[in-house]
Amino acid sequence: KEKMFLASSLEFAEISGLNGQVLTIAFPQKFNFYKENLEHPENKKLIEDKAKEVFRQDLRVNFILDKNLREAAPPVETRKAQEGSLEDSPESSIIQSALDIFQGRIIKRSSS
Repeated sequence: KEKMFLASSLEFAEISGLNGQVLTIAFPQKFNFYKENLEHPENKKLIEDKAKEVFRQDLRVNFILDKNLREAAPPVETRKAQEGSLEDSPESSIIQSALDIFQGRIIKRSSS
């Protein structure tokens, strides 16, 4: 609720591990943009604060890219928005993320 872009970015990640006080969150290789954005100090602090609420302990968050991690199916809300609106392509999840983040809509689709 505080930063929707962070929530949207985390939809493409999964918890890779919890080792002591370090929570590792992994992204598929092609989502480096989200990883880098979450690594900004103010974003990372907010995520660590939320992780503390959930896990009830101080945690440091570590973001990684995992070449073995496959892109997960988009959340139900995203799938509903995609039905009939975007072609099934590698770019479609990125386009849908932008639409979600900016509460946008497709006005005209070119036939390229």
